[in-house]
Order: sequence, then C-alpha cells, then structure tokens
Amino acid sequence: MSLRSNRDDLPFQEGDTVVVGLSGGADSVCLTHWLRENFPGLRLAACHINHQLRGEESDRDERFVEAFCEQEQIPLYRETVSVRERAKALCLSEEECGREVRYAFFEETAQKLEQKMDGRVWIATAHTQTDQAETVLFRLARGSALKGLCGIPPVRGRIVRPLLGASREEIEAYCTEHGLSYVTDSTNLSCGYSRNRIRLQVLPELSRINNAAVQHIAKTAGLLAEDEEFLQRCALDAYHRVLQGDQLDIQQLLREPMAMRRRALALWLSQWKVQVFSSRIEELMRLCHTGGQVQYKSSLMIRKRGRFLEAVSPEKEEPYFEFLLKDGIFESPTGESYKIQTLDTNPSRFVQKIYKNVFDILIDCGKISGSIMIRQRRPGDMIRLPYRKCTKSVKKLFSEEKISHWERSRRFVLADRQGVIGVEGFGADERVCCDKRTTKAVAICWLKGIRQDDEG
Repeated sequence: MSLRSNRDDLPFQEGDTVVVGLSGGADSVCLTHWLRENFPGLRLAACHINHQLRGEESDRDERFVEAFCEQEQIPLYRETVSVRERAKALCLSEEECGREVRYAFFEETAQKLEQKMDGRVWIATAHTQTDQAETVLFRLARGSALKGLCGIPPVRGRIVRPLLGASREEIEAYCTEHGLSYVTDSTNLSCGYSRNRIRLQVLPELSRINNAAVQHIAKTAGLLAEDEEFLQRCALDAYHRVLQGDQLDIQQLLREPMAMRRRALALWLSQWKVQVFSSRIEELMRLCHTGGQVQYKSSLMIRKRGRFLEAVSPEKEEPYFEFLLKDGIFESPTGESYKIQTLDTNPSRFVQKIYKNVFDILIDCGKISGSIMIRQRRPGDMIRLPYRKCTKSVKKLFSEEKISHWERSRRFVLADRQGVIGVEGFGADERVCCDKRTTKAVAICWLKGIRQDDEG
C-alpha cells in the first residue's frame, strides 16, 4: 500500500544524506524502508540511542536496530545515555530529557556527516498523523498560543517529518505488506505518561464521536500553521514599525492590533535570547502601562524608560544627573518622572498626607539651607531618618533593603548646602521633616514612569 505522506513537499535532492532516527519501532522502521524505496538517490544513515530506561528491553531494541541496519546495509550511529540520571541532574522529566538527548545526538551525527559528504544532510523523524493529533491536544490542555496549536512542523531547519500524513493503522499495514518486523516499547502502553494517556484514552474516545477525529485534528493543525505563517509575516512588519534601534516604541506598539503586539514583543524577546512564554508577554504588556522593570536572567533586565521599552544589563551604571529642584514635572535621565510641587496649606494636612502616602517625600521649606538639588547618590552621602533614630550612609540603607546595584543608580537623592535631605523610597531627613509648625512645604511625587509628553 502507499502511505499518505507529504512527499511532494520534501526538500530532498539526489545525492543528499538523510539521518533517520531509528528506535526499532514500527514508525521508524517504516520510515527507513519507505525512504529507501521512494528516494533511491539518497544516502541513508541511522541513529539509535539506548536510553537505559527499560533494562533488557532497551538492549533488545539496540540489537534489533543493529541487525536491521546490517540487513539493509545502512550505516548505524549509536549512543548509550542514562536518561534517568541526566534528567535528575538537569531537573527535567524523563520524556523531555530523552527528547533533548535524541535531537542533540541526531544533530551531532548530521554535522559529522556534513563534513564528509557532498550535498545537504537532513534529519528524518518518524512522527505520524497520530503524533500530530496527540501533540495538539497535549498543548491545548496545557495552554498554548496559536503557534503551539500548529503542532509538529513537517520541515524545520534540517529536520524533516515525511510521515505526518500517515495514520498509525497505515504504518502498521505498510510494515505487514512489506514483511517488516519491528519491536514494541512497553512504556508506550503505560498511562504513566501524559502523552500516552492522550493516545490510549483521549484519542479513542474522540474517535468514537467521529472516526476521522485524528485526521481532522491533524488537518486543523495544518490550517492553523498556514494562518500562523501569514500572521507572523504581518508581525515582522509590525515589529519593524515599533522598533527604534534596540528599543520598542510603546506608543506605536499600543496602536497595533493585540495579535501584532504580542507577536512583536515575542520577536523582541527572541532578539535578546529570552525564552518566550505567554506569561512573559503579559508581563511586558503590563509594563507598558505601569512602568518599572522585570529581570529574566542575570545578564538582562527589561524596563520602561519614558515611552520606550529597553533591555539593559542589571549591572549597568546609569548616567550621573544633578538638577536644581523646581516646581513642575521632572524627568530624570533614567526615564522616571516626578511631580514637584510647593504647597502653602494648613500644616495639619501635611501630616495626614504623609500617612496616606500621597507624597513620596515632603520637606519643610523653612528648614532648607539654600537651594534643593535633585541628583544621583554620591559616595559618603548620609541621612538620618526620623523613624530609624540613627544616621546611616545611603549606601548602607540600600544594602540593608537589598536594593540591586542597577536600581541604586536610579534612585534620586535630595540635598541642600548642609547635605542629604531626602532619599527616594526612604523619605525626608529628620532635619527637614514637616511638623505642626510647618507653613510651606515641597512635595515630590513619583509618576510611575509617565513622561510629561504622555499627559493629557
């Protein structure tokens, strides 16, 4: 019988080499034979990994693959890996670790052959229509964006899946027709794995509802993949519209449809080698509105700076700034904005506002020596906070509160001729605090990253 395959879409050319992932099961044996029969101009090589998960059964599979390759005169590359031990060391599931080990070995073998062979070197795996349906349902149950619901791509880089259109029944019928023997992995019959439960319990139930359920799910994945390809091309255009150098223009981003926003953010994260999760996209969407920063790995922090999202090293020092404090909106070079306001009002209201956290810092104008400067901290800066009853260096305050090195360079300091009179996040120095006798005060309020040109 002929197998339903994506043969016409396969990129193989005469003289190419195909490395087949050969486990010894029906799917991979079928694939190897089918490639030999349908593409006589290809050079075939087989890869097999003994995962050491099933004791004697794993060794039996390896012996079977060795005999099969000898019979078919196919070069065999094999490796033995204790997947259970490696999974524990890497804090991965055995399924996930096994997959990573296999693909790493396939790629390693392909690279070695590439140095010796003419033509391209491909990797072929024996995923079927059933695997496709199983993958789509697994991702749907776990939670997935559109890209995940596209399932397994027929071609990705050098990896090719020729049998994605063939059902499990067709595979087994092909093996029977051509007299191909194969081995069965006993763990495939166990419901101890999530994917096995879908294959053994969920898919049969869906097939009772519609006997072509597996075929329909796989076909839907293909249709979604076509839509995703189109949307991704649109997203690339949107990404270039919102990209300003290495930064993202938030105002331009928010003008894009939601689907484009998410994809543009995903492309930007990928640029910085950050793994893309839906939770991270949601986090960046919130960051666009609220300001602040998030850290995804030790070497990268993403923050809102004015109207832009930018990626910086957490250890990067901010440029030094120092300005005369005056009423209005002050934007520091770090992108943070503050409202400075001189208040003439009943002193009792100052105390109420302090306790209600209306202001970040409130200073008695009558106690200031000279003008007030707003600046970055300097070595030797000291402050006496009324609620701590002792004088401490600003550096020690930051250290006690575990404020990151990067964040310290962003915090503003207020100073007059006599020294520091306020530190962002800590309040005013005891010397200039408001009390019942205060008649005039300066209030500083953080605007959570809102730029002056964003207002209105």
